[in-house]
Formats: sequence, structure tokens, C-alpha cells
Amino acid sequence: DYLNLGFRLTAAAGSDLPWGSTIGEVRTYVHVGPKLDIDAWYAGLKAGNTFVTNGPALEFTVDGKPPGSEIKKQPGEKVKVVAKAWGHPKVGRPQVLSLVDNDGVIKEVVNDDKRTEISIEVEVPVERSRWIVAGTICDNKALAHTTPVYVIVNDGPTWCPKRGPIVIDKML
Repeated sequence: DYLNLGFRLTAAAGSDLPWGSTIGEVRTYVHVGPKLDIDAWYAGLKAGNTFVTNGPALEFTVDGKPPGSEIKKQPGEKVKVVAKAWGHPKVGRPQVLSLVDNDGVIKEVVNDDKRTEISIEVEVPVERSRWIVAGTICDNKALAHTTPVYVIVNDGPTWCPKRGPIVIDKML
């Protein structure tokens, strides 16, 4: 809902103890490059180069850019969206991998073969600004979700003209 109102959100996790799970079960992963560096970790968190998970791992790029990025496009151009989810069977094997934007599901892959890894690669036409995210849910209900990539067309906002007013009515 908040993304459809134009807010930019970074995926970050925490434990809701004692009402939810156990301490440390849900984690925030930050892309820092090939070497762990605490300054790069904080910079990556601030930039939104993150995904949250309680089991599976996710990779996600739009035009080669990581979560949290902003990409400028013209109406009618396309973006290349690539996502991959994987998990160990004892932690959670990905069952569904989804790409979602302002309007709903762009593409979804179901893992009927019980593989430990599933992926999507698709070109998406853009006519207006939008956000795009990747998410997965596992056979044991573990899940992971990315921060959005923001695709900007003609400097327009990423809020959803169709869903934004519905969210505002719901909030009121």
C-alpha cells in the first residue's frame, strides 16, 4: 500500500519477540560487493540494496541494477528484470518466485519439480513510473522479499494512479 502511495521503502527485518518468531529468525541481507566491509554495509542499507528473509535467498536486478536503485526510462522502453530464489530443503525450498509492480503480479514461476533454485528473466515494457520487487515463498512457508527498484518515466512519481486512491480511502 505505501509503495502505491509513492513512499520509498527499504526492506529491513527485525524480530517481533515475544509475539512472533524467535530472535534473529528474520534477517536483512545487504549487497556490499565481493568483500564484507561495515561501511559498505551501512551504505548499502541506506541505498536500499537489501532483501529480507526467514529462510530462502534472493537475487534481483532490473537492467542490472540492484534493489533500491532508480532507473530512468522513456515511455515504450523496456527493462530487463532478473530474479533468482534458492534455499536448502531443510531451511525452505522455493515454491513460488514472483515479480510484482504497482499493478500486481508481472510474472510468477512455480517450482513443481522441487528444485532448490528457481529463476525468472523477463523484459517488461514501461509506459509510466513504477516500482518492481521480487519475492519468494517456500514449501514450508518461509519467505523472502526485496526492496523495490524504481523505474522513472518522464520524471513521474512511482505512486499508482489506480490503486493509490483506493489505499487512501482504506486508510481514511
